[in-house]
Amino acid sequence: MSNEQFCPVAAAADIVGRKWALIIIHNLLETPLRFNELKRGIGGISSKTLSNSLAFLCEEEIVERKVYQNSPIRVEYSLTEKGDNMKILIEDMKSWGQSWLTK
Repeated sequence: MSNEQFCPVAAAADIVGRKWALIIIHNLLETPLRFNELKRGIGGISSKTLSNSLAFLCEEEIVERKVYQNSPIRVEYSLTEKGDNMKILIEDMKSWGQSWLTK
């Protein structure tokens, strides 16, 4: 059994410790976004890294990938309830970060 199964902090760190996870979630807090909108909003992330990060967050049921059968096909990413529950964590980190940067 992995450490994450016994320790809630380790389980949370496995998600939030991934380089782009919190930034992606932060960008999705207000509204669903398409891949390129998300990429522009983040800046500095490669398409491959964003794609891999979104796949991981979808597997963890934090982000939902919705495909619209338009022409051309449109894909949007949004937070699931599980992902939306991370809002308080992100807001606390933002507040702490602002405090840290002003010292």
